[in-house]
Amino acid sequence: ELVLDDVGLVVAMEFAADSRLFFAEKEGNIYTMNVNNPEQATKELLLNLEVAEGTENGLLGLALAPDFDLSHHFYVYYNVPNSDKEPIKSRIVRFTERDNQAGEETVIVDDLPATPEQRYHFGGGLTFGPDGKLYLIFGDRNMTEAARDPAQLPGSILRYNPDGTIPTDNPFPDSPVYAYGIRNGFGLAFDPQSGLLYESENGANCDDELNLILPGADYGWGVHAYDACPYPDDTGQKPVHQWSQVVAPADLMFYTNDLMPEIKGDLLVCVHNESTIVHIRLTGNGRAVRELETIEVPKKEVDASVRKAVSGQNRKMSANDLLSAMVVKRILGKQSTSFGDAFSLTVPIDVRRSVQPYGPRYFGNGLLLHGTSFGAKRLLGMSDHEVAQTIRQSMPKIDRDSYLAYLQGIERWITDGKTEPVSYTH
Repeated sequence: ELVLDDVGLVVAMEFAADSRLFFAEKEGNIYTMNVNNPEQATKELLLNLEVAEGTENGLLGLALAPDFDLSHHFYVYYNVPNSDKEPIKSRIVRFTERDNQAGEETVIVDDLPATPEQRYHFGGGLTFGPDGKLYLIFGDRNMTEAARDPAQLPGSILRYNPDGTIPTDNPFPDSPVYAYGIRNGFGLAFDPQSGLLYESENGANCDDELNLILPGADYGWGVHAYDACPYPDDTGQKPVHQWSQVVAPADLMFYTNDLMPEIKGDLLVCVHNESTIVHIRLTGNGRAVRELETIEVPKKEVDASVRKAVSGQNRKMSANDLLSAMVVKRILGKQSTSFGDAFSLTVPIDVRRSVQPYGPRYFGNGLLLHGTSFGAKRLLGMSDHEVAQTIRQSMPKIDRDSYLAYLQGIERWITDGKTEPVSYTH
């Protein structure tokens, strides 16, 4: 059932005891909506924050305090911008909600690193645990070496007291690091029965994961080359579940309602790229998957026109296909793609604002591949893994400056403020 469709890129949702839904958009807005009567419900703006702009920058986390019905405190995680809307640091801020107005802003964590030239992998998944502590996925910022070092914050699960101080029982003294060896993720959830913590993890070219997070544990990211497929699980904790292809697991939750008793107590994971919800039933000790099923969610089609340069042929695409369509000038060994050697892509403004690209996988030798995770097998007749393997075997690795320059160019194209459709010809 569609409850609301006039939204940006929603990164977090929380329900309060008074039947209000709090939800956050990456663009910096937080809204509330009373869900007792969805047919008459309208969203109300609670807060607008000035946040950094970019593919993986912005407002990235929202959590209501465990005692929200008394304190009315809520917590926000976002990237702080400079005058050019580039990230200069990341912070966690507490607000107090009164009569649907946000006030009493208090910065509780202000030292999470960010720099304008590096705008990726800041994680999210801000959530409170049953112990009353505040947990956050802080992505590796594309710094795999930092993820290997528990003395550094990037590539970690962080744990704080509600006032931003460091708990005395954290596994690393005087450090908020709770677990490390993390690449990037968007969801944390505690099993209400066992109290165990689970995280959704996004791989690079393969091996998205569901992880059981244990204090002080190492989850292995950064030991091997980022594009190793399959990524070896020979260091630290092994995942509870691993997807062989990139599906981009996002947020997750344990279902506790009585409306669907057949899944009560089970884990639900939103899968971004496939427009599905994965229903997972864990084993008794919570360390393995006993049953897994995929629940299809209807895809919302968008008007994007892809025209062959030679034939002018059009086709309609879903949002998941959109940025994969910027795919190919040439795939070595796959010369005759469905788009030929050149094509034009016209993108409406609402699509440019709502689609979140994950960046190209490789760049060089006249070949561009943008987001193998965005429908590559539908567009190219290849699986994500086959695409990645083909490219790895056919071209050298790129240099970092070229990679970042291309990413920044794509960001400008996606996030510009024009109201007219943009045509991109490759």
